[in-house]
Amino acid sequence: MNKSLLSFLLLLTAVAVFGSDFKFSREAQSPRKIEIGNQTELWFSNGKADFEIVAGPTKVARFAANELAFQLSRVLGTKLKVAAVKSGKLPALIVGDPEIARQNGLFPEKLDRDGYFIRTLGKDILLVGTDHPAADPERHGYFERGTLFAVYEFLERFAGVRYYFPGEIGTVAPRITEWRLPKIDITDRPDSQFRQVYSVFLGPEERRKGYLYSDYDPQKHYRDREYQLRLLTRSIHNTHGLAYLGLIQRFAKSHPEYFALAKNGSRYDGQSVIRCHADRTGQICFSNPELKKVIIEDGIALLSGKPASSRNAVSADGTPYLTMRPEQRPFFCIMPNDSMAPCYCPGCISSFSGYAQRKPGKECNEFVWNWMIDVAEAIRKAGAPGYVTTMAYTPYREIPERKIPDNMIIRLALSGAWASPEESRSEIQLLKNWTEKIGNKIYLWNYMINTQTYGMTDIPHMTPEATGEFYRRAYPYSFGAFLECENECYLGGYLNYYVFSKLMWDKNTDVEKLLREHDTLMFGSAAAVMRDIRGIWEHHWLKDIAGHTVETPAGPAIVKPTLTELWEKIYSPAELKRINELFDKAEQMTRKEPDARERIQFIRANIWQRTINAAQDYKQQFDDRESWFTVMPEKEGGITIDGKLDEPAWEKAPAVWMLPRKHDQNKSDQVEVQTKVYLLRDSEYFYFGFNCEEPHTDKMLKLQRTFDDKNLWMDNLVEIFLAPGRRSRKMYQFMISSSGSTADLRSFGDWQWNSGMTAKVSVDPGKSWSAEVRIPRESMPELEGPRIAANFTRGRKLEDQTNPVLVPYYTWSAFGEQTPENCGNVLFDSPVPASIVRDGGFAQPMRWINGKYPSPWYGPHGVKVNFNTTDFRTNGASAIMDRNCTELFQYLPQIKASTKYKLSFYLKLKDVRKLKPQGGFNMRIGFYVHNGRSIYPFTAMYGNQPWRRYVFEIKTPENIGDAKKAAICFYFRDASGEALLDQVELTEIK
Repeated sequence: MNKSLLSFLLLLTAVAVFGSDFKFSREAQSPRKIEIGNQTELWFSNGKADFEIVAGPTKVARFAANELAFQLSRVLGTKLKVAAVKSGKLPALIVGDPEIARQNGLFPEKLDRDGYFIRTLGKDILLVGTDHPAADPERHGYFERGTLFAVYEFLERFAGVRYYFPGEIGTVAPRITEWRLPKIDITDRPDSQFRQVYSVFLGPEERRKGYLYSDYDPQKHYRDREYQLRLLTRSIHNTHGLAYLGLIQRFAKSHPEYFALAKNGSRYDGQSVIRCHADRTGQICFSNPELKKVIIEDGIALLSGKPASSRNAVSADGTPYLTMRPEQRPFFCIMPNDSMAPCYCPGCISSFSGYAQRKPGKECNEFVWNWMIDVAEAIRKAGAPGYVTTMAYTPYREIPERKIPDNMIIRLALSGAWASPEESRSEIQLLKNWTEKIGNKIYLWNYMINTQTYGMTDIPHMTPEATGEFYRRAYPYSFGAFLECENECYLGGYLNYYVFSKLMWDKNTDVEKLLREHDTLMFGSAAAVMRDIRGIWEHHWLKDIAGHTVETPAGPAIVKPTLTELWEKIYSPAELKRINELFDKAEQMTRKEPDARERIQFIRANIWQRTINAAQDYKQQFDDRESWFTVMPEKEGGITIDGKLDEPAWEKAPAVWMLPRKHDQNKSDQVEVQTKVYLLRDSEYFYFGFNCEEPHTDKMLKLQRTFDDKNLWMDNLVEIFLAPGRRSRKMYQFMISSSGSTADLRSFGDWQWNSGMTAKVSVDPGKSWSAEVRIPRESMPELEGPRIAANFTRGRKLEDQTNPVLVPYYTWSAFGEQTPENCGNVLFDSPVPASIVRDGGFAQPMRWINGKYPSPWYGPHGVKVNFNTTDFRTNGASAIMDRNCTELFQYLPQIKASTKYKLSFYLKLKDVRKLKPQGGFNMRIGFYVHNGRSIYPFTAMYGNQPWRRYVFEIKTPENIGDAKKAAICFYFRDASGEALLDQVELTEIK
């Protein structure tokens, strides 16, 4: 469970305004009644409204009345106002008046939560539900708003309004000239009490604006979505409750034995061992009887109505810790912390041994469940009213042998609608078995996570048919669900959320009919064409992305497609063209239907155009990856594997530098410590040397692990990734920690494979640590050359957090996760053709050394050129261009006339502002010839820009004069700020 999700759950709890009198039920209790008369009365015609809208006394009622007036004004084409008092002169739509309800024998408080009445009373119509008396609906929170749900029902059923997604485009309000209403008698409530969609932006900050549309305010969007989909108004705290009891604040110093024991003897007390964000709130020792007693007494206190202060479960300012807040009653959550740590104490380790090796089995499952059942039974035995909540969540998702007490509420984590058919059948059976085990319904946590799980952030993940089918099958065994949907584009899955909400409210919703209605109301005459597009999107997502199957050593397995597969097979150029033509056809069909045409263009611009842009980006990124290379020459002389890198062979070896991992650059994009990797080969072995700068060698994480320990990746280490090529699916991985522990494996988790590698490490105290690695080539027969794909990474972990690590992970190839297509290229020989720009990565010093000037680059006369050694792309430094260094140039004696070249370079702009109209960063290729023309590939650049590779195709003129005087020149003129330049290349196109 990610950090942003936990923050979201904390926020929702913080804004809750309900009391502890929550009526919980796994099944709907109050009846549903829908009676609509046949005869109708005229309420609007000829532009005149023969009715009034009257708001009840609460803020919720007034908010609901204003929504009713606003949408009816759109439908009827006339401005409607809201009155505070009924005039008696016109029929009235009375919104949220509980006194009138009681006078007519209607008692909303007797309905299930979120229920409402819509009832004809004489000439009037009353819309009323239970509303919180003090809540302000302008700001979303957990509070009852039954009247607002009644208004949405009324508008949908009797005015044709549909709330597909927030905003005017997504809210269909059909225009009508005459409005007639029948006699109405509706009593309604949700079939599923728990209905929650967690759909939020999850991605790099620079892409946040793309999550919504039309500059829609994020807070208003979230509020309107929650209201219009009629999602839950009261949550059940059931998420990592043990993390929010304040255990580390209460007991870390006085009772360290309460916390899980790490393998190195430290405790998971929020300070000593930090593997991930969850560890900062502590991981418990399940075998400690005193801790179990503390948690039992906490639960008894909360559910019995005692203040958190009676348990010292309050922060320094007196605020109760989340799990102990009074608004959580009648629920006490005992779910373990996220990323649950195995405890190595004598009482736990036998049950955690498999889990510690990332193979959770029955022992771990039974051990954790026995602990949770003990707590629940003790709380029940003490007579505390309410429920103990937890999740069935890996590694304790399976059904335990022991009987589960009836005061426990279980939430089961299932993949959901995107699971493969086989997995879905298995999960529904598990759900059914759970309900049989406890003799009652449970509820669900399901996943539709595009960004983290699949990384296909610009691909439509619209799967409403599969969504409907999954929840139809799950309903008999569940009383609701939490649908987790982190992504970078809300609209990409809006129909998933719409279908989910409708089924959660009414289990008998006809999803096929619902979707056909959506297509007709949204897209008019082009409904069938847009349905085809949606069908293509759903098919590709379910079959080709979420269901993408490949052969592995263990048999067929579902593996997400590579970018190459995505853009060359799934959304290939031909497929993109086909879908574009369907959009063209839909726009043509609706040329006389402006509303439908506008919606089609909106969907195309805000969903499909993202995919088109991503396809274009792929072409650029493919070229960027292809250009990321180094050379692995044959070694000259012997190498002794001792970790010291002191042989002459290493002095001649090419080196590459590591960069901060892209995922971590929200923390810092600056290199905190330098890491160099050297590469060599002979006929039998590949050789790799790592030099890792480390000023805190005494604080490096020191863990001794056995060979192939699956948790080695968590240590202070370096890694090697090798593949036959960037289009391959096969990959080899090697790990070497600073403590000398090693592991190797092949693709798809094949730990049985053994390369026979030899690796040693050495430490230069206070300066660095090094690793020397030799890998037999015969263990990887596919890696024959003359080119292979490779990447190198470094994980930096310090035991002492006094000097916190800003950049925990480094990588050579900075293109994303560790897959072959994101690797760089390793050539066995130098590339042909080579760039005619020498030292394009600025590895050679620009200063006189022993009477020589080794660098081919020149700056302004008399000005020292500065380099940035913490922010670069390739050879450990980038050139800084600013008001000090306004020019950087190099002669090109090898340049040819009438020849095509590819010019490329990496550029980063930092607050570059024009001081004159032509100011900024620019460049040219100039020739020393009378009337010769220079080549200017682009106009001056300015602003802020992260590292980006620019590529231009140029052709030199027929007359270039003296080639020895031709030059490539970069300029920074008439501007403030700073430009960083790296890896300049000029390669002949043959």
